Order: sequence, then structure tokens, then C-alpha cells
Amino acid sequence: MRFFNNQKIKRGIVIPLILWLMIWAGYNTSPQKLDFSNFLNLFHGIRAFFPFLAAILALIIFLKQRSISLKIFETPLGFLAIYTLIGIFSSILLSANPIRALYWASLYGSVLIVLWVISIHSKPLSSITWLINLNWLVVGFVMLFFLALYLAQSGVISSIVNFNFFGTRPYGELAGAEKTIIGMAITRPTGFGRYTGVVAIFALARTILTKERKKFLWYFLFLISFSILIFSQARTEILGFVFGFFLIFLLKSESRVSIFGWSFFTLFQLVLVGLFLFYIPFFYTPHLLERIVIPEPGIVTLKPSIPAPSVPTHEPSLMEKITPVSTLSGRTIGVWPQAWKLFLESPLIGWGFHADRIFLAGQHAHNAILHALIQTGIIGTVPFLIAFVWAWVILFKLLKNPYLTEKPFLIEIAGVMAFFMIRSITESTGAFFGVDWLILAPLLAYIQNLNQKYLSNL
Repeated sequence: MRFFNNQKIKRGIVIPLILWLMIWAGYNTSPQKLDFSNFLNLFHGIRAFFPFLAAILALIIFLKQRSISLKIFETPLGFLAIYTLIGIFSSILLSANPIRALYWASLYGSVLIVLWVISIHSKPLSSITWLINLNWLVVGFVMLFFLALYLAQSGVISSIVNFNFFGTRPYGELAGAEKTIIGMAITRPTGFGRYTGVVAIFALARTILTKERKKFLWYFLFLISFSILIFSQARTEILGFVFGFFLIFLLKSESRVSIFGWSFFTLFQLVLVGLFLFYIPFFYTPHLLERIVIPEPGIVTLKPSIPAPSVPTHEPSLMEKITPVSTLSGRTIGVWPQAWKLFLESPLIGWGFHADRIFLAGQHAHNAILHALIQTGIIGTVPFLIAFVWAWVILFKLLKNPYLTEKPFLIEIAGVMAFFMIRSITESTGAFFGVDWLILAPLLAYIQNLNQKYLSNL
């Protein structure tokens, strides 16, 4: 007990961990769960407000500080705070459901408040390192939980036997977000791939970069998580792992990167640009604007000018017949055109947080930039993009510092960020409150605080 009476430990480790666990308590739930006639739903509904409680406690801690510096807005998380504020403004002004929009905007902002308060205390790098390691622990637990849940179902043997990398998804056959466990939605293959991909990358980084005896344990964890990632058949996540894998090896080299290495890196970026250019025609194919996934029963489109979802009755065109792989599981001919049309109706400040669910019949936008555009328009998306670009600039600048002692951990962070950068193509990574945001935000906080450490030592 004497250990926990140490004020420095309370502020530097215990309090940040408690606050961050309260943020995680908002995972996989919403206020809509509140149901006083059902204890399980009531429990999940109450959980939805724990991140707000964490933000309030963080602000109480902050009030003990003497001053505030506006320089916080000159950091990656500071630009994301600007993005949040613009989202709050558009939520109040234009959202068809302001209360719901403000809830999700505030939930997103609660993460920023907690990390900001942790950053202004003594030894923020140590505290944020603990948060990141806690994230790895949570993600690993969730990965194993969903794996165990899958293996416990009937029909799992035949599903595994029929496993085909280019065919059906064995995990998707027996588990999906439309099913629930203990009152919570079960993740789809893409969500499952996210957990396994993150574990595979940080385990790979520690296998390569650590010199400790437990290196074998990291290697074993990497093999397990990588195998599960392939099994999940989460295509974007597998591609993200490849990109993260390559970046880790690229940054590991103590010598200058070879011309071949940088050429390959540049070529990979050109491929991504070509990918977006390939999908442009889908946004301007008129009849595809009506091809949209049918929402859950009872959900109504709230934006009159956006047509209600319908199943096309015309003969499928050549573009519609392209395989799900080349159309990113159908999103390019499904929700993307609808989201783009919604953005064009309010291009400056968007429609507020949760705009895709509110205005697009409960659908998910499934692209980070597109999601930011429909929530905060161009004005909000600019600081959103600056935040992540700046984080990468700081990261590469730090890795060039000959006095950097945190290089292994920073390379690990770079690998995970590369994974999520690719994942952002087909998911709303970092644009709203969710698992991706809970993993990414501490990484950004670590990078900007590490940068501040070395700037102060100049």
C-alpha cells in the first residue's frame, strides 16, 4: 500500500491508467443502450458516459495547474482539437439530431482532454508509454476473446476446412456485427483483422528490436497474431500489415536507407494514389448513387435530398460486376457515392459528428477523409489532415536525431501508425470515437511529447 501512497506514482502512472480505462469503458456501447427494464442493457448504457467522467476528472486535475498555453493548438492533437471544435459547431448548427451529434463529438473530445492533461504533468512520456502498453494489452485480450468466441461455435470445423484465402471468409460465416454477445455487437472480419494486425505489428517490432530474453515470447505472439490475421481475410488490414512490416525494417537500419528501399517506398505511395484515381469513376456513375446497403429496420434517412436506400432493378453494369476485392468490399459503389453527395451539400463545415449514421440511414462512411468531410467539411478536414501529416514529419525528424534513446519504441509506433494509415482507406480511422481512435491518439501524444523533450534539451 505504501507504493501507491507515493504522489508521483499516483500522478504519473495510476491516475492516467484509471482515466484511460474509463475512456475504454465507452467501447462498443452508446446511450441508446439505456434500458431500466434490462440490467445488461442498463449496464452498457451507463458505460457510455464513463469517458465523459474521465474528461471531467482530468479537468479537475487541470484546475490545479497555474496556467494554460495556447501552444497546445500547435501540436498534432491540438489540430485535432480544432477539428473537434468545428465538428461541435456544425453539430449544433446543421445536424438533424444535434444531441446525438454532440454526444459523439464530446466523446471524441474526451480522449483529447485526458491526453492533454496527462501531457502537462510531470514525466508525460512515462505516463503515455504506460497507456500505449495498456492498449496493446486490451487489444490482445479482445483478439483472443473473439477468437475463443469463434472457436466455441458450432460449425467451426467445417468453416475452417473450407478456408480459402480468395473465397469465403471463415470468420465472417459464423460471426458478424449483427450478432451480439453479452449485449455487445460482435466484430466483423475487418474489425477482427484490426486487433490481430495491431498485435502482429507491435509483436514483430519487439521481436526485431528487443535484445531481452523474452524476445522468444514476442516472436511466438507474432506468429499467432499473424496467422489469425491471414485467417480473418481482412484485406485492407493485411495490406496495412505489409506496409507496417516494411516500414519497421526500413527504419531499423542504422545506415542510410538504400536507393532501392526509398524507391520501393515511393512506388508503394504511387500505388495508393493510383488506387484512389481508379475509384473516381464510381463517384460519378449516376445509377450507382442509388446502390446503397439496406439499413437496419426502423432506421430512416433524415436528409430529404439524399434518396432512401433501394436495391437497383436494372441489369448490373460492368463496373458493378467487378469483384468485391477491386471495389473494396463494395463500398466504392455503396456508401462512398452517398457520402460524397452529402459532403457536396455542405462542403464548408459538414453536418456534424455522426453524420453518416444520422443522414445516411445508419450506414458507416468507411473512409477517414470522407468521414471527416461529411462531419466537418473542408474547414475541419484541413486541420484533421495536418495533424496526421505533422505527426509523421515529427516522427521522421526524431528518428534522425543521433541522441534519440527511444528509437525502438518509436519504430514500433511508426509501424502501427502505418497500419492505420492504410486501414483509413476503408475505415473511418481517427475521424470519430472508436477503437482506432483510442489506439492512435496516445501514439500522437507520445510523438509530440517526445518532440517537446528533445526541443527543450537544445
